[in-house]
Amino acid sequence: MEHLFDKLKKKGFLEQKQVELMKKYSSLVFEENQKFNLTGFKTMEEIVTELVISSVDCVDFSNVPRGTSIADIGTGSGVPGIPLAIAYPDLEFSLVDSNQKKVSFLNMVKDYLNLVNVKIYRGRVEELARSPEFREVFGGVVSRAMADIFISTELCSSFAAAEGFVYLYISDAQRERLFSMGEHLDELSLEIMSPGDSGCLIDYQSGILMRKNGRLSDVFPRKISTLKRLSLKYEKSCN
Repeated sequence: MEHLFDKLKKKGFLEQKQVELMKKYSSLVFEENQKFNLTGFKTMEEIVTELVISSVDCVDFSNVPRGTSIADIGTGSGVPGIPLAIAYPDLEFSLVDSNQKKVSFLNMVKDYLNLVNVKIYRGRVEELARSPEFREVFGGVVSRAMADIFISTELCSSFAAAEGFVYLYISDAQRERLFSMGEHLDELSLEIMSPGDSGCLIDYQSGILMRKNGRLSDVFPRKISTLKRLSLKYEKSCN
């Protein structure tokens, strides 16, 4: 497994102790995935490369101020939150998921790896987003698991503080759709940023980075059933 992390080590990105933590995390995912469905990736190599390394290889949070709170929405098996927490121990990560088995797994990972900069929360994202404990309080929000870009932007913006950022691990097809969602992004106070933009704290090679420019209207986030209907309507209007 060690050689799979050579790319990150050559970049000077990780110390050996961080590599060891990522190896242990990868092994935990692999072992628990035999018992219940944590991820669709089945082999150790897939888990290391497609889940763990890909969570940190494409993005650089080195310039994000120490102590910044970052929410990982729909974290599932802990990606990208766990790998990011290992790579950036000076940042604070809150991992959110609604699945009890996955949350139990994440609590086990946190304790086993002694990740003091990680908190785990169970709950429906659209409900937590209306709680004062979570609503617009995070300096950053990341998400990798949510497939519908219309829905994920609305949910993630609900967690991000004004002047915070939202970073989504998305495909090229999702990126194209996002660029056609200008009106929706304006409603959510989100602005797409490009690498090298003034004030851009994050370097990235793929995915999409957005800045939250103001507070969100109380109407957001809407119910998931409503969001699914609106997302489908929006997609049809773009075709």
